[in-house]
Amino acid sequence: MRNGIDSIRWLNALALVGLLTLGCGGEASSDNPPPPTDTPVPDTTDTAVSDTATTDVTPPDDVTTDVPDVSTDTTPPEDTATDASPPDDTADVEDTVLDVPEPDVQPGDEGPSPDMAEEDVPEPEDTDPPEDTPPAEDTAVDVPPEPDVPVVDAGTEDSIAPQTCALHQSCLDADFCTKDLCTDGSCGSEGAGCDDGDPCTDDSCDSAVGCVHTPSTGAADCEPMTVIHEALFDDGTASGFSISDLAVTLEGDASPAVWTPDPLHTHSGAGALYMGIPGTYNFDTGEVVKTEAWSADIAVPSGGGVTLQLWTYLDVEPETDWDVLSVMVSTDGASIPVWTKSSSNTVQKQWQLLSINLTAFVGKTIQVGLRFDSVEHTFNDTLGVVVDTVRLTQSGTVASCSTDGDCDDGLSCTTETCEQSVCVYAVGSCCQSDSDCDDSDACTADLCGADNACQFVPVSTTACCNTTDDCADGNSCTSEVCADNVCQYTPVVGEGCCTSNSQCNDNDVCTIDTCNEYNCQSVNTCCQADGECDDGDDLCTIDTCVNGACKFTTKSVPGCCSPTLFEATFEDNSLDGWTMVSPSPVCKWAIETGPSSSPSNALFFGNPVTNKVDCLNANGKATTPPIPLPDVAGAKLEFQFYAPPVISTDPFGGLGTTFTVTVIPATGTNSVVFSKLSNEGSVWTSNVENLDQWKGQTVQFQFYALGPPQTPFSNGSGGPVYVDDVRVTQPCAP
Repeated sequence: MRNGIDSIRWLNALALVGLLTLGCGGEASSDNPPPPTDTPVPDTTDTAVSDTATTDVTPPDDVTTDVPDVSTDTTPPEDTATDASPPDDTADVEDTVLDVPEPDVQPGDEGPSPDMAEEDVPEPEDTDPPEDTPPAEDTAVDVPPEPDVPVVDAGTEDSIAPQTCALHQSCLDADFCTKDLCTDGSCGSEGAGCDDGDPCTDDSCDSAVGCVHTPSTGAADCEPMTVIHEALFDDGTASGFSISDLAVTLEGDASPAVWTPDPLHTHSGAGALYMGIPGTYNFDTGEVVKTEAWSADIAVPSGGGVTLQLWTYLDVEPETDWDVLSVMVSTDGASIPVWTKSSSNTVQKQWQLLSINLTAFVGKTIQVGLRFDSVEHTFNDTLGVVVDTVRLTQSGTVASCSTDGDCDDGLSCTTETCEQSVCVYAVGSCCQSDSDCDDSDACTADLCGADNACQFVPVSTTACCNTTDDCADGNSCTSEVCADNVCQYTPVVGEGCCTSNSQCNDNDVCTIDTCNEYNCQSVNTCCQADGECDDGDDLCTIDTCVNGACKFTTKSVPGCCSPTLFEATFEDNSLDGWTMVSPSPVCKWAIETGPSSSPSNALFFGNPVTNKVDCLNANGKATTPPIPLPDVAGAKLEFQFYAPPVISTDPFGGLGTTFTVTVIPATGTNSVVFSKLSNEGSVWTSNVENLDQWKGQTVQFQFYALGPPQTPFSNGSGGPVYVDDVRVTQPCAP
């Protein structure tokens, strides 16, 4: 008896499946097969349908089944993909759950659900059926002729945007005619207009590619043109641009500010290229931001004039020197700026069309680049830069000329001449702003000269470096390292090495023991006869014994000298001959006992109570007495520098005290030879400055400290400055 019941159950299920198949437009087409059994059935019961056309399918009297209304409007919503093709592993038709709403079965007539496998149907009790149970063949549903009802394509699971999101990029679907946005954690879409603002293009949209802009000659002033290259960013990609982050590597999971495809701010279409951090929509990383985007190679045909157009939206600092945006062209191994942002050629917070003449690059293979450099790390909390619709076009005619001026393309990096009524261009290496001249050498100042040529000027301090090898001093008693592009020298522990004179004491009352450049030197001074005073230098010194002490007198012979011209170790608490000037009675230069290069005193600038530079008008000058320099090369200024950073709860505090060393000649111009912020010198460093520029002159050395300014937002607290072991030396013949 169980076998009879199973047969009836199977026939009933088969009949319902056939009915539903007909209610949805007949048998599944091989061109549009139904989704696999593991594909969720979209809920279409809440979909509003206007002017709905339905077809009622009447089942036999003994089966009551309501076939749901099916709309004849087969147009899917904008964000719903219309491709219903299943994945490769789609199951056979007989194993597939139909992509239609579940039929409304009347109470009392419930049978097995058409999307429930046979084994999932509850088993009836093993009892005999009533005598009036009709035979299996009488329970089959009489299926009417196939109704002509279209099937609504609800899209496949892969074409449906995620329901939850954090960024707009996660909402991208396969319809590139819509802007897919993340709002309050949920994905949504809105129509993307394709008007590019160009009266000479016909604008339309293709959901597979996004906006389509076709050149048109409909307007009276539209000339025939050919689109050589176009990047619209509507498909959620960078449209072939390669992105580079040239800034410092951020710590942890911090997001960099780089060029990124983004749909939020667009001029037209579903996407644009955004320079900033998606989500926060600013470019504040806490560091200097520098990023580039370069197109793939573009072959520019010979022929008519070439124009590069792009829409830009800027929300950055408007000044010329900050937040610099440049449009670049790379060809023949050179990167050439063709447009650079300035305070006079841009507007803020509105779309602006840039049109750049690139006729000079006809016949070349080029790349188009976008470069952004914030220059500094502050005031980066605005939107940033958005670029949209980058288009390179070529006109159908070659312009004629009569003078060189007729060929002016407005680019400072090209030269143009008119030859036989045809413009001839030459492309050179040049610059439009200082940011175009980065030579990646921290020891040069990179400048764009008046002739648009880059100039790389060495920085004034000899302590600058790019690698540790630049800091090699040949001194076995120091180890050197290049840190933050400044040479730092650290004394090493070893025989004959020192950091102070006291470490060189040999307990011999007859020797003068000194520490010179971290090396111990001892000279015998006790004697009974001149012969006991031999210092090994018979050429430049006269060695004599006077009253039991050796005396060494430098001979007046060319090339002979005393190596130390001036020395101040501050151990005797004396500033004889020095000049001290400071407007603050508290923050000033003074000799203090504490941190020192050679125990136990050093020259200190700051507030001795707080050990900070936190006074009003905190600045001071400490100037040496006049020092004559020999008229030979090789004289040097040597000093030890230490400037620990301060810990400040003031968000604008702890910015550092500016420290400089200036050479003041008796005649001529003062020159800064050393400059540093106090919070950049957390260890004692040995600094050596060459004085060849002032050989034969009398000079003074001014040590100057300037604290951070006090503002309504800051108490101007900076770190102190320590200076020790100031020496002026000259070379002496061995």
